[in-house]
Amino acid sequence: MYQNRASRIIGLMGFLAQPHMRALRHKMCAGASAITADELLQMEACIRMVLINFEDTAWQARTGLLDSLSQESNRRMTQNVFALPAVRA
Repeated sequence: MYQNRASRIIGLMGFLAQPHMRALRHKMCAGASAITADELLQMEACIRMVLINFEDTAWQARTGLLDSLSQESNRRMTQNVFALPAVRA
């Protein structure tokens, strides 16, 4: 179970490290109001991945498959994403 979670997070981080996603993340952090339609779709996909990961982690913790430290780490990561100015807008 932990291996699947690690693989999923590594995949997400690899996706976010791609040049086009790094540029979008900078815009999201800065709260840029001018984003393209493609960037909006990319941002939506990123947020959906974070939510799906959060939901799966919560399920794993409820069923006893994941420890509370991992669940808390995931909660903080999700909270950080939703604290980005562009996501709050």
